[in-house]
Parts: sequence; C-alpha cells; structure tokens
Amino acid sequence: MNELASLLERIERMPAPQLPDVLAELERARAHIWLRMMRPDQPTEAPDKADDLLTPSEVSTRLGVDRRWVYRHRDELGGFHISRRKLRFHESKIRRYLTRKGSQKGP
Repeated sequence: MNELASLLERIERMPAPQLPDVLAELERARAHIWLRMMRPDQPTEAPDKADDLLTPSEVSTRLGVDRRWVYRHRDELGGFHISRRKLRFHESKIRRYLTRKGSQKGP
C-alpha cells in the first residue's frame, strides 16, 4: 500500500494536462481488479498497456453492427462496466473477436 500512497503523491504534483492519461490507466487497473474479484479462481489477462477502451458506439462501428447488438453480446465481446452506466471494451479483445470471426467464415 506504500506504493499507492507514493503514486497519489506523484499525481498531486503532475501537471493538469497529464491527468486524463493517468485517469485512463487507473480505470484500466480498476477494471482488472474487478475482474479478479469477480473470478478469483480464474487468472485474468492483464490488458495491454497501450490498449484503448472503446465505447459501445465505437465497437458497433468497428464491427458494422447495431449498438443494441453490442450491448446484447457484451459478455462475448469482453465488455465491462467502468461505472454503473458506462460500458467499455478493450480494443485488443475486439480485434481478437474480429480475427476469430474472420477465421470462422466458410468458402
């Protein structure tokens, strides 16, 4: 926990323009912690540091589907809530989904 206190001290000294990037990293860590708590017996894949979080609208655009489809298939796509009402997806998981979907197509 000393590391967390040290991090908080460093955040206090950071210039304001850097704070959105720090907040994004903290949200990724928070999501990872929630996954670990929800599935303590299963190892979770740590998100790639450069992995962007996508909104349902961004995912629907990338997949070429309706946004409602994205909400219905959120578990299959690896979606997770960063707050009570905000659903997000790791870009790397969406890329993997597209790769799997592409490899399942028949002739």
